[in-house]
Amino acid sequence: MSQQQGRRRSGREDIEIKDLRNFVVVAEELNITRAAARLGTQQSPLSRTLRSLQQQLGVALIDTTGNRLSITPAGSRMLVEARRILQQVADLYPQAQAGDQGQHLRIGFSFSAGGRMPQLLERMRHAAPSTTASLVSATALASPFDYDVLLAPARPPIPGIIQNLLWQEPLWAAVPGSHTCSSLSSPLFSELLLLGTVYHASDLKYALGHLPRSLRLAEVPYLDVAMVDSLVSSHHCSVLIPESLCYPMQLAGLLLRPVADVPPMNICAHTVEANQSGCGPWLARLWNNGVLPSSFEKKAVSDQGS
Repeated sequence: MSQQQGRRRSGREDIEIKDLRNFVVVAEELNITRAAARLGTQQSPLSRTLRSLQQQLGVALIDTTGNRLSITPAGSRMLVEARRILQQVADLYPQAQAGDQGQHLRIGFSFSAGGRMPQLLERMRHAAPSTTASLVSATALASPFDYDVLLAPARPPIPGIIQNLLWQEPLWAAVPGSHTCSSLSSPLFSELLLLGTVYHASDLKYALGHLPRSLRLAEVPYLDVAMVDSLVSSHHCSVLIPESLCYPMQLAGLLLRPVADVPPMNICAHTVEANQSGCGPWLARLWNNGVLPSSFEKKAVSDQGS
């Protein structure tokens, strides 16, 4: 038997990237209907692809004998390797497409993601010097289809949209000096509500969805330093802001307090799955490889606790 025939019999030559991607989605969803919707395909072709991959490998990856799908031990090992391979492939796109002429990325970012953009851009410059970027301030209703990548708080799953976690952003409250909560190092959210309206940018609505609804919780389409200063000063209220935006708010003379019982929100890179750019996973890898909080954040946390 020739070496080529041996490779064909083992199936190694025939495994394609899309087969690995299909397997990963099925393994994550453990539901063919949801996996097909996420991949933008039909259930029957997806099932055939999964069976073909298992035949090529000569091992069962997904157990379909019961009422529900379950991943086998071999499938669990395969899932780790498949994710690693897909990540490596995704990382190739931004660097390979840049080439000698460079690649240009159109990056949209919502209010809550804006505070860490300088750090992210600095890492981009070091990792891919020939890649340039245009930054576009995006509204809470912005669509990933309008950009190469949209940086914004996590949203409910949307078919065809991939969300790659970049960082978790703690929420702080900007309060007036006369506010009762100004004497507290870490007020509770309920304490903010009892003492006045709590405003927040519209892009935070999904991150705050777990909180009880209240007439005193109000969203505004967009916030900046001047608007936060105006709301706090004129309405004697509090405004929720991301931790990374505390520094410019402090310059405006506002008192800032971390909110004790509101969990950090997930800031994600939202990309369209069909464009195959790999931009979202690439940015996630860049951010998670060692970016530290700013010196202000570390100092602010220390000061607030004293």
